[in-house]
Amino acid sequence: MPIHDCRGEKTREQLVRDFEIVPLAHVRLLNGQTKESCAGPDVGEYYVFSYRSRPNAKDANGEDVGTFVCGITAANDFINLIQRKNPAVNRLPLFDPLAGLGQVGNANNAGRAGAGRGVQQVPNWNPIAKELYDAIGMICIMWNLNNVSGALKSVLFKLIENPMRIPRNSDILSINTIISRKFNIDVGNQRVTSLALYFQDFMVTHGEPNPPLIQFPNLTAHFIQNVANSRNPVPYFN
Repeated sequence: MPIHDCRGEKTREQLVRDFEIVPLAHVRLLNGQTKESCAGPDVGEYYVFSYRSRPNAKDANGEDVGTFVCGITAANDFINLIQRKNPAVNRLPLFDPLAGLGQVGNANNAGRAGAGRGVQQVPNWNPIAKELYDAIGMICIMWNLNNVSGALKSVLFKLIENPMRIPRNSDILSINTIISRKFNIDVGNQRVTSLALYFQDFMVTHGEPNPPLIQFPNLTAHFIQNVANSRNPVPYFN
């Protein structure tokens, strides 16, 4: 059954015994946005975790898969518990759209693990992988996702398993295709497809009068040089 309640250390310990749990995203919401945590109150900074039932899980009834959301304190507890079984699991960089992410050379808060017990540094990310992770973070914020699924979930899994590697061209193309279909904005007298511009406009509608334009220089350059083809010639990140 879906994970709706993760209140208390004993509950989290049992969930880690019953499910394979993997951190997928670490996001700060914009003003006026909230998320209901499985640990209780609404949160503004949260983790999305994926879960899959273990074969020997308590009360297991077939394969149970999905995602759940919790705040940073519960998330740090989960990651501490997960690392006992799999030390390779790391905390994730925080995607904070209001932390000057558009500045050249900014690591997009890659070293910030968040408050709570057992805080550790997240690993160094390949810059192309980090920008693709941030692009998915934007989409999660705009769609206010509790259940991350499909291509977004698949690509996040691969990024988190190999954060220091350049993502597969097929994964970059997959996210670019989502952007091309969903994130169009009027600029002057024409309709433009751009995740960066669409998200900047989205921040304005959520009360940020002068939001940064978050761009993707490494990801865009890599797309042009290595991913683009006759059917998909244009990167839609910037």
